[in-house]
Amino acid sequence: MRGYIVYIGIFDILCVLIPVSAVITMLVCIIRLIIAKKEKRKEMKKVKIAAVISAIIVAIIASLAIYVFVILPPPPPPPVVEKMPDITGLSYKECKENYSDKFDLVVEEELYSSEYPEGAIIEQKPFEDSEYLVGRTTVKCKISKGVRMVHMPNVIELDFEDVKKILEEYEQFTVGFVSEYSDDVPKGTVIATDPPAGERVVYGSTVKVTVSGGKEPDVTADTEWYNELY
Repeated sequence: MRGYIVYIGIFDILCVLIPVSAVITMLVCIIRLIIAKKEKRKEMKKVKIAAVISAIIVAIIASLAIYVFVILPPPPPPPVVEKMPDITGLSYKECKENYSDKFDLVVEEELYSSEYPEGAIIEQKPFEDSEYLVGRTTVKCKISKGVRMVHMPNVIELDFEDVKKILEEYEQFTVGFVSEYSDDVPKGTVIATDPPAGERVVYGSTVKVTVSGGKEPDVTADTEWYNELY
C-alpha cells in the first residue's frame, strides 16, 4: 500500500512540474522571440521552433492530465482488513442485508437442526476472528432447515421385533414399549403406537409401542385347582 501511495504521489508531481516547465520554456522562447526580432532572423527561426516544440509538449501533458484526472476512473481504495464477526445463530437474511458492504454471504448447504431455528446460520467460513478483506471476501455458510419432521409409520399388527428394527434403524426413533394382554391379537404383535400412525413427529424422538402379551392367564381356574388339591 505504501508503494501504491508513493507511485501516485510521484505521478501527481510530474503532472504538475512538466507542464509548468514547458510553460516556462515557452515563455522564455517568446521573450527570446521578441528580442530576436530586433536582432537576427536566424535566431528568430530557432526561437520559433523551440516555441512550437514547447507548445506540443504542453498539449501532450495537458491531454494526459485530462485523461488521468477526468476520463480515467479513480484508482480503487487500498484494501481494508478486519476481523470476521461471529454470525452463527443469526438469521441468514438479516446478515445478508446487514453485512452487504462488508462481505458477500452465500449459502453452501442447508441442514436440519434441532438446535438452530429455521433460517439461522449453523456454520460459517471464514471462522470468527479470522482476518478478511472488506468488500472482497465471500463468506460461505450452512443454514438450518429447522427440526426435521416425519410421519409416524403404520406398524400395527406387525411383529414387535420387526417394528423395533424399522423404527430404530430406518426412522432413528428411540423405542419404548409396554405389554398388554389381548384375547384377539397374538403375543408379540403390536397393538398400538404413541404417537399414532400418520402423525407428524420429530425425527429421532421417542415413541411408545404397545405390544400384545397374548391371552390373560386364568387366575380363577388356578386358584380353584389349588384349593381342591389342599
